Amino acid sequence: MEGHESHYSLVESLRVYAIQRLEERGHEEFERLSTRHRNYYRDRLAASRDDWYGPREIELLEWASRSWDNVASAIESSLGTPDAALVGLELAVNLLAMRVPYFTGSLRRVQRWIEQTLAATSNTTPEAAMLRSGARAFAGFIAILQGDIAEVHQVISRCLAEGSFAPELATALRDDPCIDHGAPGAVDLFRALELFLVDNDPRSVRVFEYARTKFERDGDTGCAEMTRMSLVGATAFYDTSDEGLHLIESHLAEVNVIGARWPIVWGKLNLAIAQYKRGRPRAALDIVDQVLRSPGVERDPWCALWTVSIRAWALAALLENERRQSRAGQLRDWAIEVGRLLGAGETYRQTVIAGARPYEPFRAESWIAAERARKVLGSSAFRLAEQEGRSLSMDSPRRVAELILERDHPIESDDSAVQHGLWSSLSGAESEVAVLAAAGWSNSMIAAKRGRSRKTIDAQVVAILSKLQINSRTEIAAYAPLAIRQEVSRAAEQRPGQYFRLSEINQRRSESTSGNGVKTDARGSGRSDSGTDASGRIGT
Repeated sequence: MEGHESHYSLVESLRVYAIQRLEERGHEEFERLSTRHRNYYRDRLAASRDDWYGPREIELLEWASRSWDNVASAIESSLGTPDAALVGLELAVNLLAMRVPYFTGSLRRVQRWIEQTLAATSNTTPEAAMLRSGARAFAGFIAILQGDIAEVHQVISRCLAEGSFAPELATALRDDPCIDHGAPGAVDLFRALELFLVDNDPRSVRVFEYARTKFERDGDTGCAEMTRMSLVGATAFYDTSDEGLHLIESHLAEVNVIGARWPIVWGKLNLAIAQYKRGRPRAALDIVDQVLRSPGVERDPWCALWTVSIRAWALAALLENERRQSRAGQLRDWAIEVGRLLGAGETYRQTVIAGARPYEPFRAESWIAAERARKVLGSSAFRLAEQEGRSLSMDSPRRVAELILERDHPIESDDSAVQHGLWSSLSGAESEVAVLAAAGWSNSMIAAKRGRSRKTIDAQVVAILSKLQINSRTEIAAYAPLAIRQEVSRAAEQRPGQYFRLSEINQRRSESTSGNGVKTDARGSGRSDSGTDASGRIGT
């Protein structure tokens, strides 16, 4: 915390008090507990780094978000000694590998932690050297995402210097990014992202694949899958072959099976780009609308940047494809929307993403879209449409969803914005429960549908009402953004009878008690009255 800042918090006060009391016991006790605290979060994040690609994704991301202050404290307390700083460096890298800062809006902070811990550690073991080399690459990775590319061409040399690799390798990688070498996979991931977002170079596809293979070889599942998502994205831009489309569709099919929510969303966005690139803009538009109606998507600021861009490109492609078939008024409406979307997207990028410059493949496609819209409107009218978009309040992913999904209506009033802003305080699981509760489903029906205990759903509904600052579940829908209200309508049209019958069975099962005093919840897992399951672990 900066010296000029004022901060009042009960939790913070307790933390400061605890530190003071520990210091009274002596330096050794304080260091012992600080080390234990640091190692605990290092180990938890390391395990979660490989588990996020699957049905536990949201659970792990929410745990990491809740633990943010503890992780921050662990990293900042590590800067005192070189060995502790190495643990702090692992913590910072693991946060990025889990993609936590994408959702907490804290990429720059993680970048700063990486740089601080790199400066504080001097461990020269081979393992530490490889960690430092990879971490330097991850810091460069963040710089590219933020549009800070002034020193991007020096990153490879710095990464290789951290790992004591020959200086000539940096030049060789510049000339041929696909050569085989012994540096960490993160170096190749950085180089691929540089080729993709800075140079707009199709060779990025091959380098992403090389990085992914290297991560897999090292058993780093989390980074391998994060890299594969980027690989599929680059493929969508550069490979219009049948094989390229097959890769994109196969990846989307796989993530749908494993149930990882955010890879599903990004898989759909990649498919939207692929459809646009193949001259099927209407298919791309349908996918974008579908993505924006996905539960929880308002929590992903990067998804919003892609959706507003893809819609603008696809609409502009319609201008080109349907110039003869569509009436002049329709073409003009589309062209005006293209201008508004491009302007709003630029405001959003600068406000929320805080990017210093647009990504090069995005800039190129947006330039094409702008030229197509100018042909219809003329330069002056297009400039007015773009300025109108720039003037909109684009301070959250929800605003992007409103701009696209509520395009026939003006952006909502401040009162509505406050209401819908409360919705973003809900966790992903709470958002899904809130949809069903607003649709008139009972807690028992929701429990049966979601495979959770009735007590869990009861607690989630209480939390939902508290976060939305309302007294009744009948008020929930009024606080939902349009995309979520449409989910409520669809849920209300469903027939939950099958879940009701199942809930009755599960309710009777949960109320039955075996001779050893262990009850079973709706998932059939043993749970004792003390709140632990039959194995002694604390239940959820």
